[in-house]
Amino acid sequence: MITTVVTSVLAFVSTNLDDIFVLTILFSQVNQTMKRRDVIIGQYLGIGSLLGVSIVATYSLRFITTAPLNWLGIVPILLGVRTWFAGHKTQKQSQLTTPPAQQKQGRLATIISPRILNVSLLTVANGADNIGVYLPLFSKYSPGQLVITTVVFALMIALWCYLGLKLASFPLVKAKLVKYKQIVIPIIFIVLGLLIIFK
Repeated sequence: MITTVVTSVLAFVSTNLDDIFVLTILFSQVNQTMKRRDVIIGQYLGIGSLLGVSIVATYSLRFITTAPLNWLGIVPILLGVRTWFAGHKTQKQSQLTTPPAQQKQGRLATIISPRILNVSLLTVANGADNIGVYLPLFSKYSPGQLVITTVVFALMIALWCYLGLKLASFPLVKAKLVKYKQIVIPIIFIVLGLLIIFK
């Protein structure tokens, strides 16, 4: 059991180190519309999806090619482009008038937030190549070991979210991200997408 726990922790850390930086960026955008829970739930859904696909593939496929998964890099590129134009549009609107708090989103948005979906898709795109690591590892695991791994991953996601939140709350980091987020965040997402496609 200890060996499984240690191996699972190492597998998570080695495949999700860059995710801390992405989480820091996402938590820096928390405001009246972007909630902490959106980032946390999206992160759980994203990594949970990768974990679920890996487990299913382990028992249903002999191999899975990771090359097509690289094209998931299009997701952060599109998010980056949208964030860029949305940021400039918001700046123009704020110069004219300050709109009231969002009242048009209805009840569905409180159940399934589009922001949760965005975070989830970004997490999946950023970690799509993780499947190539998880498959050979999980193929050696018993069902009991897979349960342990799932629990370990759930705990590690919580730790990752905590670290990302703390990094985003540092005064210097937060001040710089808030000041330059309309430029930095879209560029980071686009570069991340290109790295995913070509790595």
